[in-house]
Amino acid sequence: MKSPEENSTENILFELNPLPMWIYDESQQKILCTNQSFRSRYFFPEHLISNLGENYKAEFCEILNQPETHQNPSQNIFYLKEEDIFENSIQWKGLQAKLLYINQISIIDSPKLIHLETLKKNQNFVVILKLIEKGRYEIVEASLGKAEAEYWSDYKIIGKKINQLFNPKTTSFLNEKIQKCFESKEIVEFNFHGTFEGLGKKIYQITVEPKSDETSSIKYFACTGTDITEQYLAMEGQSFQAKIIDNIGQGVISCDLNGIINFVNEYTCQVLGYKPKELIGQNILKVFEKSSELDAFFFQLGKRLNNNESVSIETKMRKKDGDLLSYLVTTSAIYNKKERLIGFVGVGTDLSEIKDKEAELKRKTDLLKYALDSANMVSWVYHLDTGTIQRTGPVSKLLNIPKRGQFLSSPDFVKTVIHPLDRERISKAMEDAKKGKPFFEIYRIITPNGEIKWVEDSGKMEFDDKGKPIRLGGIMQDVTAEKIKEQIIKESEFTLNSLLNNTSQAFFLLDREQTILKLNLEAKNLFLRLGIKIGEGQQFTSVIHEKEINLFSQYFKKALEGISSETQTSIKINDEIRYLALNYNPAYSDSNTITGVVFSATDITENKKYQKVLEKLSLVASKTVNGVVIMDANGIIEWVNEGFTRITKYTLDEVIGQSRNSFLFGSETAMSTVSQYFKKLESKKSFSIELFTHDKFGNHLWLGINITP
Repeated sequence: MKSPEENSTENILFELNPLPMWIYDESQQKILCTNQSFRSRYFFPEHLISNLGENYKAEFCEILNQPETHQNPSQNIFYLKEEDIFENSIQWKGLQAKLLYINQISIIDSPKLIHLETLKKNQNFVVILKLIEKGRYEIVEASLGKAEAEYWSDYKIIGKKINQLFNPKTTSFLNEKIQKCFESKEIVEFNFHGTFEGLGKKIYQITVEPKSDETSSIKYFACTGTDITEQYLAMEGQSFQAKIIDNIGQGVISCDLNGIINFVNEYTCQVLGYKPKELIGQNILKVFEKSSELDAFFFQLGKRLNNNESVSIETKMRKKDGDLLSYLVTTSAIYNKKERLIGFVGVGTDLSEIKDKEAELKRKTDLLKYALDSANMVSWVYHLDTGTIQRTGPVSKLLNIPKRGQFLSSPDFVKTVIHPLDRERISKAMEDAKKGKPFFEIYRIITPNGEIKWVEDSGKMEFDDKGKPIRLGGIMQDVTAEKIKEQIIKESEFTLNSLLNNTSQAFFLLDREQTILKLNLEAKNLFLRLGIKIGEGQQFTSVIHEKEINLFSQYFKKALEGISSETQTSIKINDEIRYLALNYNPAYSDSNTITGVVFSATDITENKKYQKVLEKLSLVASKTVNGVVIMDANGIIEWVNEGFTRITKYTLDEVIGQSRNSFLFGSETAMSTVSQYFKKLESKKSFSIELFTHDKFGNHLWLGINITP
C-alpha cells in the first residue's frame, strides 16, 4: 500500500512511527494507506481484503498471522490477537476512517520513537545518543535545523561517536555533562559555545534528557538544542549591560518574540522562588497574573517599542507558591547588530520607585505603618548627632501606653525608660553597634504607668562614606508574654527536676531510638551504686544484659504504641547478676504525639534473693509434720501449713484472715498462760510456751509453741 501523500506534521509522524499503522475505510472496506513500519514488516496483497465486514480487526489478525504476509520470514513472528490491534477514528482526505496500529513490538528501547517524541519540542536540532560504554556515545538519530544542516547533514553524523566529531577538550566537556545526566537520572541543561566553519560563533542552549527502559536502565539520551546566539550576544552587549547596571537589585527577564523566556537574573529567581531552569524555555505569562490589561499590553508591545523608548505596566507577578506581588514592569526592545528586533527585556521594580520621592516616602511610610501595625511591631531610628529617637508603629498598642507623647523618643531613653538592671548592658550594646557589631537585645522597660514590659530590639548601625556611625535603626516588639511563658516553663522545669531529683525512684526519658534524653539524680546514683556510669546521649541497651535486650525492645515498642507495661530485666556487673524492675510508659509531646518512652527503674536484687529464700522456707514449712502459722504484726493469720490442719482440724481457708486468739486459746486455757504469752510477745524476741486448748471438734490438746518475730 502506498504511503500518505499529505505533507503535514501528523502525516509525517504517522509515516515515521515505529508502530505498524494503517488507515482503513469501513464504508469501502479498503486500506487507504500504510506507514513505513507496516510496509517493512508485512506484505499485504489487496486481493486478501474482501468482505471483512464488522469483524475487520479479527480478519486482519487472521491475514497478518499468515507467514506469506511477512516481508522477512526469518524475523520473529508474533501471533496477533484482536486485542493487539488498537484503533482511533480520524478524518482522512474528507473521509471518516479508522487509524489502526499494532502494539505488539517493544518501543521502550526505540531510538526512533524517542526521536519522534523529541521532535515535538520544536528545537533547532535533535540528536539521540546511545550509550556504548562509559564516556562513549553514538549518534543513532538526528534532525538538524536549516543552518546546522548546511554544516552537518543528518546522514554524516548518524553512526558517529562524539569523539569523532569534536576535539578532545570539547568531547571531555560533553562527556562530563552526559555522565552527570546518567548518574542523576535527571535532565541536565547547559550552554554550549563553539565556532564552526560556515556557521561562525554559535551558542546553543542544550538539554540532555535520560531515557530509561522498563528495567529503569538508561540506554539513550535525547539532546535538544536551541540557538541562543543572538539573544546571548545581545545580553552581553553594552545596552543590555547598562539596563542591568541601572536596575541592579531589581527583577530582569528577557524573552524572544514568541514570549519564550531566555534569561532571568538571580534576583528574579529569589523573589519568585524559581530556579533559572524552571523559567528558561517557558512562556513569559508563567510569571504574570493573567488580566485583560496584560493581554492588550503584550498584543501591542512590538508596535509600541523602538530603540529609544520603553513601555510600562502595573501588574501582578505570580510566585511559585502562588502568592502575588505588585510590580511595575518596564519593557524595552532587544535588537541584534543588524538592528533586527529579536526579543524584549522587562525590568520589574517596586511601584514606589517610579514616583516622586515625597510621594514615595509617604507611601513607604504608610506601608511600613500598616506592616508594623499588622505585625504588632515598632520601627525606630536613633540619630547619634541629636540623640533623638524616631519611632513608627503602634507604640501605644504594643506597650499598652494610654498616650504616646515623648515616651520611648526621649534623648534620655536609656536613663529614664530602660529598667535599671538592664541599662548598663544596653549602653554597652549601643557602643558596640558603633563599631559595626549587630544590635540584638532583650530587655525591660518601665512604662509611664509603672508597668514593666519585656521588649526585643534588633538593629543595625548605618555609617557615612568615611565610616563614621550616623544612625542606628531597627525593630522593637513586645515579648512580655513570651518571657512570662519562658519563666513559667523554667519554673515548671525547676519544680519537675526538684521533684524527680528528690524522689527515691529512678526515672529515665528515652527517645524513639532508645537514647537517654533525661535521667534524674536517683537514676545516676542507682547505676553508680551498681558500678555503672550512665548519662544523657547514651544508649540504654548498653547497660542491659545481652539476653534481655530483645525483651526490653519488645516492651519499649509497646510503649511507643501507647501501651504501658511492667517487666524485669537483669544486668551483669563483674560476673554478678543484678535485677531491675522497669515500668514503661509512652512520653507525649504538646501535640499529643508519642516522642519516646519514660520509665522508672528499681533495684530488686535483694528482693529476688529474699524471694528465693522464702520459696525454700515455704517449701520446708509446707512439708513439715509440725504445725506452722504465719501471722502479721496484729496477730491476723496469713498462712498455715498442712501440719497445723492435721493438729487443729482447721483448714487454711477457715483461718486465713482470722485472729490467732480463736485458734490458739480455748475456754480451758489458763489466763496466766495467755498473760505470759502476750508479755513475752512484747519483747519482740523468740520464745517458747506450752498451753492447754482444744481442736475444731472440742478435743483437748497440749501444744508446745515456738514464736519467732
